[in-house]
Amino acid sequence: VSQKGVEVCWGRGEPSLFTCHNTVINGAGEQITYRKSYRYEATGGPMGMRVQEVIKGTGDSGFYHCRVQVPGLFNDQTSTVHLIIINRTLTSLYLFVYLFDSRL
Repeated sequence: VSQKGVEVCWGRGEPSLFTCHNTVINGAGEQITYRKSYRYEATGGPMGMRVQEVIKGTGDSGFYHCRVQVPGLFNDQTSTVHLIIINRTLTSLYLFVYLFDSRL
């Protein structure tokens, strides 16, 4: 996120009202502040944050949510993605999950 003080987090499952739920990666600006596993990677720049996940199997299916934590009451922006994986014979797969235009 290009605006100072704005955090972006990704979580598994449905988002809660005020925070990320089951956070997998969290960052502010171009700095990652938390990563649950090496499987989650984020790159950023002035256009936003790009998050990737290394898919290991159908267990990675499910809901993921992104929360942009904008200062002020009820200013946060939340998006939800439903990831569906069909079993294949791949050993691993890089998946581009989401590109969020975070210019605020």
